[in-house]
Amino acid sequence: MPTYGILLLLNIDSQLYLFLTFNVKLTLCLMTLAFTCLLPVMNVWLLVKIKYISSFHLNIKEERNISYVTTLIFYVAEYYLLNGVQVFDVLKLLVLGATLSVALAFIINFWWKISAHMIGIGGLAGALFALNGQIDIAFFFPIVLFVAGLIGFARLALEAHTNAQVYTGFLLGFACEWGLFEVYHLFS
Repeated sequence: MPTYGILLLLNIDSQLYLFLTFNVKLTLCLMTLAFTCLLPVMNVWLLVKIKYISSFHLNIKEERNISYVTTLIFYVAEYYLLNGVQVFDVLKLLVLGATLSVALAFIINFWWKISAHMIGIGGLAGALFALNGQIDIAFFFPIVLFVAGLIGFARLALEAHTNAQVYTGFLLGFACEWGLFEVYHLFS
């Protein structure tokens, strides 16, 4: 979801669209894709191959912990790298919100299996909602909410989560991104 968020922001925020070159945008997208998608997926694949976890689907709550920790490391690395380059704060905040979401999902996972899929799409919705007024979200926000509904329905249909786990996941992701943007605006 952070990759989708970066792609959306780079193409609908006129400030980002006009002031960043194509090569910078491409680098940002590829870096985000690598650290927030490819490396975490490769890590889970490796854990399945060495039989540390039983399934790529991470259905067992206890097996999610190692995945959350390594994913958190990759997200922190992405945020650290973004802080080392001259990019707009909105991109850093998007990744920081996703990092916070993963950290909270890891903590919650000790007691309860929350929907990480819904945390991701909720975070994207929260970031867009927080940016309303700075960018025109009228077209994209309803699409993100529709996709969130589809993801939530799929998680329930697959019996991977309960209603509470799906709704709480969405709200957690939304709150992390929206809250972080709001705090940033209060102090900037």
